[in-house]
Amino acid sequence: MTRSYNGTYRTLLALAVNLDIRRRLEEGAVDAHAAAAMHAVRFAAAILHRGFRGGCPSGVRDPAVCGCVMGRG
Repeated sequence: MTRSYNGTYRTLLALAVNLDIRRRLEEGAVDAHAAAAMHAVRFAAAILHRGFRGGCPSGVRDPAVCGCVMGRG
C-alpha cells in the first residue's frame, strides 16, 4: 500500500471517529444522517484496509481502530 493510501486511510478513520461523536445527540438520540455518513466512511476505510497485509497500516497501532482482526490485516 502506498503512502498516499496510508494517509487516506488515517484520514478516513479520523473522519469516522468525528462522525461517531457528532451522530450522538442529547438524551440518547442519534442523527441518522451523521450515522449513515459514518458507516459509509468506515466502509470506504474497510475497502482500503484490504490492501494492507500483515496487520494495521503504518501509523495505526490499535487493531480496534483500524479494524484488524486480532491485529492481523
